[in-house]
Amino acid sequence: MIRFGLFADTHYARGKQYGTRYCDRSLDKLQVCLDAFRARGVEFVVNLGDIIDGAHDEAVDLANLASVRQLLDQSGLAVHHVLGNHDIESMNKTQVLGALHVPSTPGARPTPGAAAGGGAAALDGAWYSFDAGECRMIVLDANYRTDGAAYDSGNYEWDDTLIPEIELEWLGAELCLTGSAASGGSAPEHTCVFVHQNLDDRPSQNGGDPHLVANCARVRAVLESSGRPVTVFQGHYHPGLYQSTGGISYVTLKAMCEGEASEDNAWAIVTVDEGVRVEGFGKQESYRIARG
Repeated sequence: MIRFGLFADTHYARGKQYGTRYCDRSLDKLQVCLDAFRARGVEFVVNLGDIIDGAHDEAVDLANLASVRQLLDQSGLAVHHVLGNHDIESMNKTQVLGALHVPSTPGARPTPGAAAGGGAAALDGAWYSFDAGECRMIVLDANYRTDGAAYDSGNYEWDDTLIPEIELEWLGAELCLTGSAASGGSAPEHTCVFVHQNLDDRPSQNGGDPHLVANCARVRAVLESSGRPVTVFQGHYHPGLYQSTGGISYVTLKAMCEGEASEDNAWAIVTVDEGVRVEGFGKQESYRIARG
């Protein structure tokens, strides 16, 4: 059995509020969330992206990242980060991960380009995998424009998003790998995929939801072709959503930043055992997912 914590879209920014996003309240909400994770003894935590609300000002963004990082460090929890579009408005991915003090993930397999010493797409370390017991955890990075350029210091539109071919090839290989020595080298019993932007099939009245990755159908095909049990966890779409497509469950977490009151919080604890149980807190719904 594996138990881990999830939160999404804190959008922390000191003194900032716009629309329904109370960015300045997110540190208090995150503290409540981290306390709950510690009390429940989760093995690790995954941040699903947009941990800050980018200001297009490097000094401001670094200060906000430092405030969040201090809270995470004080929790004593192992935190894995997914990058979101708001995180990269004034810096490149390597700078953001460095500001979060992200070390080389223990047990993580390097991306193909990083292993070979080439390919900017692989060198930033924003997509990687690790094993937790008998489960494989895969972190994806969809912060690329549809022309293939990586997001860097605000050189993008939020709805222009792609998972590049080199990352898709790596994903397919990861889904085919056997498990770690700790699991006896057997195939993982379950795979959890974490991504900020959305991969499920969600047409809108205007012909497509802008929260979706441009090549999401291609990504889904790679996931489905593995023939292994997979659950996808994503953020970005603040109202949250659950869908099952092609035998894969897509859980979109509600955004932590939405709403001013303490009860407007949202986070989840996920337990992978005979099935996948998503236990929601605050305004986050709970789900029970049968393992295929």
